[in-house]
Amino acid sequence: MAFTLFRARQSETKAAPAKEEEWFNNDFKQIWDSGIYITSIDAKRKHAFELLEEDNLRPIKHDELLASFLKYPYLRKKLEGKLFHIEGSGSIGGYGVFDGNGSVPVPDCYTFNDKGELKKGRVDIYKNVHVYTGRHPLVFYVPMEHAVEHIGANFIIYANQSPSYISSIIVGVKREAKQQQEIFTETKAAMAEALRVA
Repeated sequence: MAFTLFRARQSETKAAPAKEEEWFNNDFKQIWDSGIYITSIDAKRKHAFELLEEDNLRPIKHDELLASFLKYPYLRKKLEGKLFHIEGSGSIGGYGVFDGNGSVPVPDCYTFNDKGELKKGRVDIYKNVHVYTGRHPLVFYVPMEHAVEHIGANFIIYANQSPSYISSIIVGVKREAKQQQEIFTETKAAMAEALRVA
């Protein structure tokens, strides 16, 4: 696939953030300056993660995403009505909210702080997160704004959906330079070991 890099013209209004960026082979677009990339391709989890890998992106973590919604208020509108896979499956250390048996689809109610950390209970409806426990890969849903009060939560995390669940969008962030360097170092060490043994 052809490599493309495109930066949209700077917005002249204050209503919209400064820029949107198209990136890489799979038409990922950065949501303005948030560091979060999306593509409209529908894909099962495995294929979605392969597309992210191709473009040196990784799945976003739930706490990174929740913190980003506070930092970038326009992010919610861009992801509204969308389902997408996020990093992880089963339980997430420190919360124990994703490892139920998933037999009864009743959500656990949480709120989140500015670091995206989940805390049991409800506070402000716009900081409420419903979590459907289970053992499957995690799926994040951003309800339509008009449905938030009816649902009682601004965001939903599912761990009770089948791994073959189709996402309506693919979301990722750039891999950290540190992680890339670690992979390079490990690969280099493995090659050196292989040559030494040979």
